[in-house]
Amino acid sequence: MKKKLKEPEVAYEPRKIRVFHSFEEQEEYEISLLHKQNPLDRIKETVELILRVYNTSREELSKKKSTNRIKF
Repeated sequence: MKKKLKEPEVAYEPRKIRVFHSFEEQEEYEISLLHKQNPLDRIKETVELILRVYNTSREELSKKKSTNRIKF
């Protein structure tokens, strides 16, 4: 039985190389892409990145007991 990889839902641009003449132009382009993206999609992507950083899943988080303590 083959296991399928579950990748986060991300919309990728077609593969092409963009050359910018300045960092400001690049920043404006990236900001325009963020404005075009649905805010809920941005939140979902952020949550998925946080889960990847902490090497956990939604299922593991739901099993943990909630406490009001912050650990450093």
